[in-house]
Amino acid sequence: MQIAFISRYRTEIMGISILWIILYHLKYLDFGNIFPLFLFNYLKTIGYSGVDIFFLLSGFGLAFGWFQRKPKILEFYKKRLVRILPAYWIILFIHALVHLTYFNDFKLKGFTADLLGIGFLSSRSYNYWFIPSIIICYFLFPIIIYLLNTKLVEKKFIVNFWSILLVSTSLPLLLCLIAIITNKYQLLIFFTRLPDFILGVIIGILFHRKKCSLKYLKLNSFTIILICFFGFLFLFLVNFCVQKNINERYGFFWYPLMFFTFPLCLVLSSLCKWIDENFVALKNCLSFCGKYSLEIYLAHSMVFDILHQFINSFGSTMVLTIINITLYIICVSISFLLALFVKRLTNIFHKQVLEVTKCQSRI
Repeated sequence: MQIAFISRYRTEIMGISILWIILYHLKYLDFGNIFPLFLFNYLKTIGYSGVDIFFLLSGFGLAFGWFQRKPKILEFYKKRLVRILPAYWIILFIHALVHLTYFNDFKLKGFTADLLGIGFLSSRSYNYWFIPSIIICYFLFPIIIYLLNTKLVEKKFIVNFWSILLVSTSLPLLLCLIAIITNKYQLLIFFTRLPDFILGVIIGILFHRKKCSLKYLKLNSFTIILICFFGFLFLFLVNFCVQKNINERYGFFWYPLMFFTFPLCLVLSSLCKWIDENFVALKNCLSFCGKYSLEIYLAHSMVFDILHQFINSFGSTMVLTIINITLYIICVSISFLLALFVKRLTNIFHKQVLEVTKCQSRI
């Protein structure tokens, strides 16, 4: 295992992550408790782990790109918002139109809150919670990288994997405690992912400084496998032995991932290297999914929400049936096609913004 593989196969890892998230959102499919379907069911149950990988890779990619391009802060913010908001708003308007015309339950207040990115922050609505959360990370990023790069890395406070964990989890754990005390426990779904973003930034800084080796971080392949094993074991116990409402209210679903998302990324990067050497077609598929991961996330969130409301109206339960499997295959296909359509629209928008920027710079 090498940390350089995370940089080389970052897109493919994101592809695995978005597919894992889609698997998690197959709400009305239960693969049963018989081996080996039970293992597949378990992977589905912990599919939210893919979001943690996204946060870590986002922090890593932003830090690595920051030192390469050294952008101005306003330019950085503009580029990130232009990358995310057009796709988000397109999906949001389509979703609102469906609710207005088909379900007849459109709520202007909720739509406006989601449009401004405060629906998740102000209530217990989880609609597209990832978008406002990652935007907050983007706004915090220049501050985070300045503090980490100049105050901690240069002074060699961060010397190994365990010191990185200590730094990345300290403030978010305090935020988690505040969220629980103030009964804003919906924010835990973001606060528990913030350590992954911070950890990704640290790894990106160390990678830029060429100090990001397993030896430097006091890690080896055996330790990585061990951390992942106990992490997945803890997730298993949390998911199957603790009541769901307790897990969601106090964040037990997500706390373990703070500690082994980075080792998990190392394992996945090695897996991607093996796929690259043996299954080029599969590698290209993962690369495609990673390239369109944002659009796929937004599209499938909308399509699945519509599907689940439709199924709920018939009082269906979570089973493994031909009808449910067929419905999900159709919805996943629609999600990918819609993602391509949204990407095409946003590319046109990006070109127009780029042309306007060039004209302004000439003036």
